Amino acid sequence: MIIKRMLRALTTRRPRGEDGSYTLMLAVLAFGIAVAIGLVVDAGGRLQAEQAAQAIASEAARAAGQAIDPGQAIANGTVVIDPAAAVKAGDSYLATAGVTGRVTPTGADTVQVTVTVTYQPPFLGALGAGPQRITVTESADLVTGVTAP
Repeated sequence: MIIKRMLRALTTRRPRGEDGSYTLMLAVLAFGIAVAIGLVVDAGGRLQAEQAAQAIASEAARAAGQAIDPGQAIANGTVVIDPAAAVKAGDSYLATAGVTGRVTPTGADTVQVTVTVTYQPPFLGALGAGPQRITVTESADLVTGVTAP
């Protein structure tokens, strides 16, 4: 008799209005967490690509800024950038770094470098978002002599 009652209790169907509610909530939360992680990874990767482009542009500008005009420096002591040599030095640095960019002497003592890199986000890229172009501009000023102790 006790066994019959136990079997009936186990096999009798009772109304269960909230069955599966935790499963649905867990699925929604897991999806939300996955999306948040994907956005953080993509944003971090973009930031890293932008910082790398900025470092390359800065170094290319520095390399271009070191290309001075020896004729003027020797003849009258005036130190100015040789535009052709500056463009060649900056382009050489950009080619070595494997990026595309433009080197522009903007005066007798300033060089500006614009670098463009492409970043492919892994998570948004899987959803169909295309590559992102990142453009950074840096400049270098020619400074000569000791300006402070």
